[in-house]
Amino acid sequence: MSNSTRLVLALAVLCAGLAAADFFHHRHSYFPLEARTGFYAVFGLFMGALLLIAAKAAGALLRRGENYYAPHSVEAEAHPEADLGRENADA
Repeated sequence: MSNSTRLVLALAVLCAGLAAADFFHHRHSYFPLEARTGFYAVFGLFMGALLLIAAKAAGALLRRGENYYAPHSVEAEAHPEADLGRENADA
C-alpha cells in the first residue's frame, strides 16, 4: 500500500470518526440551523467547493499569455555578436 493511499484512508477514517462523534456531542448554538447533526461537515464541504470554484474563476481572469513579458525581457533582445566571447578554433 502506497503512502498516498494510507493518507487518504487515514483521512477517511478520521472524517468518519468525527461524523460519528457529532451524534453524541451536544452543541450550544446561536442559530437553530447549526444545531443540526452534520451541519459543520456539510457547510465545510460546500464552502471548500465554493472556494475552489472562486479560485478557478480568479485564475482565468488573472492569467496572462505565455509571452506576456517577452517583448520587454532580456531574452527577447538580440545580443551583440562581439560580446558573446566566441573564439575561432580554426588554426
